[in-house]
Amino acid sequence: LREIAAIRAADAVLAVRPGLYLSEVAKKFGKVFALCGNGWDSQESGQVVLPTAVEEALRSRGPFWAYVGRGSDFVKGADRVIDLLRLAPDLHLAAAPGEGFEASDRVTLTGVLTPGQVSTLLRMSEGLIVASRYEGNSLVILEALAAGVRVLTTPVGFARFFPGEIEGLQVSDSGDPRSIADALRGFGETSDHGLGL
Repeated sequence: LREIAAIRAADAVLAVRPGLYLSEVAKKFGKVFALCGNGWDSQESGQVVLPTAVEEALRSRGPFWAYVGRGSDFVKGADRVIDLLRLAPDLHLAAAPGEGFEASDRVTLTGVLTPGQVSTLLRMSEGLIVASRYEGNSLVILEALAAGVRVLTTPVGFARFFPGEIEGLQVSDSGDPRSIADALRGFGETSDHGLGL
């Protein structure tokens, strides 16, 4: 019901593919409807190269964790990530696209990347940090885990229901930055694939 109420209040509705139930509901309410891509682009095959400046900056920095979002996005927990950087002085991030993290010298801003480049970024990283206050069924978490990339997430959306034995997954006890830092420490030292392609 929450989704239907949101559609009724919306000016426009975006969907990842035609024929989804909620896109059909949007059409029935006479809402502007458009398709938008989400997830990896099936047209990009193989290893997609990052922009040269981004790859060089990341290689010179050493091991890093990835964050997908802007530094001003409250819902995605960007403020929690900024606090996490204060609590974990050795943490380096690559933020895609990253606007809003300019004040931190430990965050590499990637700028806008294609979905395939985000996939490459995740595979180069030590793992993905998801500090969100709200998520539904987060595709980036599923895509990262499917690619063998470790994931640290707050207990939101379907992540609250993951069984504890999923290899490479840490769910923090809460969204508090200290809880996120504790979960990050739970991963131990760097992975065996950091910066490896």
